[in-house]
Amino acid sequence: MKKGMCLSFILAMLILFTGCTEAITYKADTEKKPSAKMEAIHTLNKYEIELKFDVAKRTAIGHQRLIYINTEGVDLADLVFHLYPNAYKTLETVPAIGKPSQCFPDGFNPGYIEVSNIKVNGKSVPHQISGMVLKLTLNDVIKADEKAEIDMDFAIKIPNSTGRFGTYNGTSQFIYWNPILAVYDQGWQIREYKKIGESNYSEVADYNVKITLPQEQKVASTGVITAETNAKEKGFKIVNIDASNVRDFAWVCNKDFIMEEKEVEGIKIKSFYTAKNVSLGTKADDIGADIFKYYNKLFGKYPYAEFDIVETYLIGGGMEYPQLISLGQGHYQKQDSLEHVLAHEIAHQWWYVTVGNDEYTYPWLDEGFATYSTDMYISNKSKSKGALEVLMNKYYAAKSPSIAVSSSVDRFASWGEYNSIIYRKGASALHNLRSNVGDEQFFKIMKTYFAEYKFKNASTEDFVEVIEMVSGQDAAKELREMVNQSGK
Repeated sequence: MKKGMCLSFILAMLILFTGCTEAITYKADTEKKPSAKMEAIHTLNKYEIELKFDVAKRTAIGHQRLIYINTEGVDLADLVFHLYPNAYKTLETVPAIGKPSQCFPDGFNPGYIEVSNIKVNGKSVPHQISGMVLKLTLNDVIKADEKAEIDMDFAIKIPNSTGRFGTYNGTSQFIYWNPILAVYDQGWQIREYKKIGESNYSEVADYNVKITLPQEQKVASTGVITAETNAKEKGFKIVNIDASNVRDFAWVCNKDFIMEEKEVEGIKIKSFYTAKNVSLGTKADDIGADIFKYYNKLFGKYPYAEFDIVETYLIGGGMEYPQLISLGQGHYQKQDSLEHVLAHEIAHQWWYVTVGNDEYTYPWLDEGFATYSTDMYISNKSKSKGALEVLMNKYYAAKSPSIAVSSSVDRFASWGEYNSIIYRKGASALHNLRSNVGDEQFFKIMKTYFAEYKFKNASTEDFVEVIEMVSGQDAAKELREMVNQSGK
C-alpha cells in the first residue's frame, strides 16, 4: 500500500477503490493461492493514452488504446476493466485516509469517469458498466497468444478534494485515473470494495502517455518524461511520458511546484514541493537517496531509472505508486516524520511496486514487508543498540485480535485491527524469521524473493517456498505457522 506510518503509528491508510459489482458477479477466490511461477510475461501489454486536462474546469478528456496479448492460456470471450474514478461518485464509496468527508474541505463534490466509443480490433463491442467495473463482451474470442487492440474514449471529472484523485489549491493528483485491465487468474479478478485496507491487484505493463495541459503546470509522474512540446492551442504544452514494467501510471501537477533532483547509484530522485515547505522539501531527495542506498544493499537494485517525491494535500500520511510517492504536507513539518514516511513509501517500491501481490488477499506481503524495512532503516540510522529488537518485542507483545497475519482484507472490522496485524505482526513475523535463520540467510531470502518475483505477483506460499529453497523446510514451516496462526 500505500501509507506512511509516523513514529506514533498514526498510519496513513489507503482504502483502495476496487470494483464493486452488483449486476456483474466477478469475485475473488480468496482461498486460491496464485503462484508467480505460473506467470509467463514474455510480452507486456501496452497502454497508449492521450489526455487533455482543463485545470479550471477540473475535467479531462482522453483516448486509450490497450495493445493486449492474451497470455492467459485460454481463449477469452470478454475483457474486464477497473473504472476507479467512479469510487468518487458518492461520499460513501470515496477511498480516504481518515474520514472521507475530511478530503472535501469545501464540501463533497463527485468525481467519475465515463467511457464511450469502445472498439476491439476496430469493431464496436457491447459493454456493461456496474459501478467501478467495465465489462466488454467480445464479438470474436481472443485466442491464447493472440493480440488485440482495445480502443476507448473517456472523460473524467476530478473532484475538488485533497484525496488521491482530486484537485486542491492548485495540486492535481491523477491516481488510478484511466481504465485499467483487471488481472485474469482463472477468471477476472474483481474485488468488492472494502472500507479497510486495499484491494489493488494488477499486472505490469508498458505505458506511453501524452498529456496536454497549461504550459505553466509542472508534472511529476511514473516513468520518464521524454519530451515537452508546444501544443497547437496557445498556452498549452504536450508532455510525453514513457514507463516500462509498471503496475499502473500516476501523475501529479501544480504550476507552483519547485523541483530539485540528485542521482544516487544510477537513480534520479526528484523532490517536488511548494515554497511554504522549502525547508524540508530541499532535503527530501537527500533523505530519499540515503534510503535507496540502504534498500539497494539489503534487497537488490531498484529497477527503475527515476523516482519522484511529491508534496500534496493528502491528509495524514503518504501513498506509494510506481516511481512516485505522494506525501501529505504534515510530514514536511518535522524531519523525523519526513524520514519515516519516506522510508515506508520507498520500501513499497520493492514490496508492491516491483514485487507485486494481491493486496486484498495477501496484504501483509506489502505492508508487513514495508513496515519491517522501515523499522530496519530507522533503527540503523539511530545507531541505538538494540532499538530494532525493542520495537519488534513491542509489536509481538501488543494485544491484538485473533486474526492471522496471512488474512485477507475482509477479515478485519476496523483500521485498528488491520494496523496491529498486517503492519506490526507482519513485521514481527519477518523479524522472527531473521532471528531463526540469521542475518546472512535472511537477507539472502529477501534478495532471492525480490529477484525471483520482480515484475510478477507473489503469494504468501511463494514467499514460503523461497524460504525453503534458501534455508530449508524447518524455517519455512515456522514462518508459515506464524503467519497462519491467530494473534493474541
